[in-house]
Amino acid sequence: MPRLVVVIGRADTTLRQFSQYWETFRQEDDPKKSPAIAALAGDAVDSRYH
Repeated sequence: MPRLVVVIGRADTTLRQFSQYWETFRQEDDPKKSPAIAALAGDAVDSRYH
């Protein structure tokens, strides 16, 4: 399986924009935290240690 490489120069800005989007469009039964934010935040932390 090929790897996907994502480069984000301003992660804080990107995560803030995802958060604002999620607050606007989140449905009642959706998780409170955006899955995109959870995935990117986890990968950002992981990449520092690999």
